Amino acid sequence: MIVFGQLPCNQSVYCSQFVLTSTLRPMNISLDISLYPLTPDYRMPILRFIEALRGYPDIEMLANPLSTQLYGDFDLVWTAVGKELRAAFGADFTEVAVIKVVSVDVNG
Repeated sequence: MIVFGQLPCNQSVYCSQFVLTSTLRPMNISLDISLYPLTPDYRMPILRFIEALRGYPDIEMLANPLSTQLYGDFDLVWTAVGKELRAAFGADFTEVAVIKVVSVDVNG
């Protein structure tokens, strides 16, 4: 079931008239992410990104030389990835992230 609700709007901030909320069942996902900092010193940004993702105890993580896999609740995983990508993308160089998502937790 999908529910639409009214958003409080402020004239100084752009906002949508409606917000979409979901009453769907909880969903676990598997997310595979690779980060490519386009800088000669590419190792440190990758390591910082992986360490930041380790700070989420409710998300299972497996890091290997090619990518990092995250397993857990849909909303928790996407929130963590979004927050940490925003921080990583704030660097003084361009970064590319490649993400694959599976609609089930293939690890558990």
